[in-house]
Amino acid sequence: MPGTVEVVADITNQTGGEMAHVGSARRYVEAFEKLISDLTARYTLGFTLEENEQNTGRLHKLEIRVKARDERGNERKMLISARSGYYLSYE
Repeated sequence: MPGTVEVVADITNQTGGEMAHVGSARRYVEAFEKLISDLTARYTLGFTLEENEQNTGRLHKLEIRVKARDERGNERKMLISARSGYYLSYE
């Protein structure tokens, strides 16, 4: 279907997901191994409202900042993939 790849890529970017383009069985295996490897390096963040904060149903912007240093104290470059915000579910 025309435009399908673009739609999936857009959703992937919005949600902090990953997408792989493969054209052969070898590339499929390589991409799958990379996705599995990347999963082992992920963190999951949870959010709760403060006691006096009400759930308005709006999008809460999310910004992730990370500082990491290696064993020598040098700053490490990291690739961060995250969604741009989150909604809290109504309870």
